[in-house]
Amino acid sequence: MAGLVEEIQRDALNPGVGVSTLLRKVKLAAVKLQLPAIEAWVEAELNGYVENLPAYRKFQGIPKAFNPLRGWIGIQATAEVYEKISETTTYQSVAQIEDLLSDKTETTFQTPMNRNLVDALNSGMRVQFPQMSVFVGRSDLAGVLDNVRNMVLGR
Repeated sequence: MAGLVEEIQRDALNPGVGVSTLLRKVKLAAVKLQLPAIEAWVEAELNGYVENLPAYRKFQGIPKAFNPLRGWIGIQATAEVYEKISETTTYQSVAQIEDLLSDKTETTFQTPMNRNLVDALNSGMRVQFPQMSVFVGRSDLAGVLDNVRNMVLGR
């Protein structure tokens, strides 16, 4: 088992090893060492979260509305509302995040807003926008992978 743990440590320090590959090794070690809490965390990272989202998967982004004539435009709101609608999360698996980040041409990623939130925001606007999203930078998503890698090394 010591060999597997050392391999996991080396892989965690090696940016050339994918985080999803690293997590599969951690899962193997967690099963063998009977560490159910670690195994559950790894399962959530590998398969995507359903609940209990960790703080490193929560972001502040830029809320935008889609205007068919002008494309994505910023949403104007009070500071309190803007702060609230800027919040977004990612429940995606580590492999999905790695796949998104593999396209080096993409600098931002969007999370569609909840339909009820879109309707509430539209109710106070002169012009209605059927599609709204929160945009985050690639560094936010890369930060998720970096946090996972760091957690493998020790909290």
